[in-house]
Amino acid sequence: MPAKFKCISGDTHLEIPNERWTHRVPAAYRDRAPRTVRLESGADATVFEGRPPRQNTFDLYGGKGRDVWYPAGQSYDSTNGTGSPKQRIDLLRARAARRARACTPIAAALQ
Repeated sequence: MPAKFKCISGDTHLEIPNERWTHRVPAAYRDRAPRTVRLESGADATVFEGRPPRQNTFDLYGGKGRDVWYPAGQSYDSTNGTGSPKQRIDLLRARAARRARACTPIAAALQ
C-alpha cells in the first residue's frame, strides 16, 4: 500500500536536468531544446542553441554539507534529490523515517 504523506517538505529545491522535460518539446524542435552536458571538470552545464555550454551553478547541497559544497563543479548524478521522481519519494520516505525515530523519545515523554 502506498505511503500517505501528511506533509512533504516545501523547503527542498526542485533542481532537475533539462532532459526531464525534453519529451514535452515537439519532435521537430527537440534537437534545439536545452540539454545537459558534462564538462571536463566533471560539472554539469547547460547548452542552449547556438551558445557555448554554461556551467550550472546551483544550490545543490544534497546531503553534502556546507563544508564540502561549492556552487560550481556540481553534477546531478552526484546530488541526492535531483534524480527520478521515485528517487525523490524514496529520499522523502527515508527522511520521514529518520525524523520519526528522532522524535519518538520526545513524543513518549510528552504522553
